[in-house]
Amino acid sequence: MVATTFFLVRTIWAVIGGSDLELNAFSINFLTQGLYAAVLTIFVYPGIAFLDRKLGPVSRADELRSKF
Repeated sequence: MVATTFFLVRTIWAVIGGSDLELNAFSINFLTQGLYAAVLTIFVYPGIAFLDRKLGPVSRADELRSKF
């Protein structure tokens, strides 16, 4: 989501700056940027969630539960 939004902002900034915009190239880049972000999320998010569970803060309730 952020990568796609950044792409849109960068494109708008380029158009304001006077760059030519080809609709075909824009649409292909926009779709591939969104697809890349979605596929990357599928592989990266589970790893980050795992590390968060292992390295994240432990609540007092979790400590008490693990003793019994």
